[in-house]
Amino acid sequence: MVREYHYVNSPKTWAGAQTFCREVYTDLATVESKEENIRLLLETQEPGKLAWIGLYDDTKSWMWTMGDGKFDRENSFFRWERNEPNNIGGKQSCVVMNWVGFWRDEICETDRPFVCFDEQGPSKYILVDTFMTWDVARNYCLSKYTDLVTVRNLTENEKIHPMLARNVWIGLRRNFWTNWSDESLATFKNWYESQPDNSGSTPASCAAVDTTTGTWWDVHCDTELEFICEKLIPLRRRFKLRLQSETDLNDPVIQQQILEQLHDKLETDGLSDFKLRWNQNEGQTFHKEPKKKTHG
Repeated sequence: MVREYHYVNSPKTWAGAQTFCREVYTDLATVESKEENIRLLLETQEPGKLAWIGLYDDTKSWMWTMGDGKFDRENSFFRWERNEPNNIGGKQSCVVMNWVGFWRDEICETDRPFVCFDEQGPSKYILVDTFMTWDVARNYCLSKYTDLVTVRNLTENEKIHPMLARNVWIGLRRNFWTNWSDESLATFKNWYESQPDNSGSTPASCAAVDTTTGTWWDVHCDTELEFICEKLIPLRRRFKLRLQSETDLNDPVIQQQILEQLHDKLETDGLSDFKLRWNQNEGQTFHKEPKKKTHG
């Protein structure tokens, strides 16, 4: 599929833009490469503006390191401090527990002590007083015990926090800016140098493109901006086949049989959602190659 971008100069919230794009085109714009970002910028109509694209930060996408990892903020146990998690500065994606048992998000590169879970040991909860970043702490727990600790209920929380004298890492974290509106995984990014920064009193968790520079900014999702939609167009490719056969390859029956064999082969190789047809030149699909001259 090829993405065709369409600029819409009717300001809407990010959610309103998403709804419009899904109704009229395919979705809000996804950008997966530098080349696509250049094409996107060519569709903008006025410089000096911000326009929604389909990238967003799912601020509820917390995952535990152990088990199935699922953390449903509506139904799972949690013990957040008041006004947490808040992702200050747009860089907080790992979780600590404090000495009274409440949680907060912090920058994962901060050095903290941590609690490991030991599935086999007599004591399930192991406090490690050495200060490490979240990733290093997790690797330590994986090498020595089972993993960083998972806290599934109040009983477990009450067993852990009396051990603590300060904030410690637990096994809860999330990844930033990983999804596009069309459910593509975000691999390419083109943030302005200070972005994303999550400035303001509410999470700035939707992305917009600067129509002058093509760089991206994080913006509060309820802001009304112009936006860019995408329409997915099937990619057409032309292949040349060289066949050796005594049969008449321009016979429609023979051509249909070849198409069916090619179709089965491509499906076996994992391709889907494609169509095959013959292209004709001078009224024929197949042409005999001229015989090569021999030199004697």
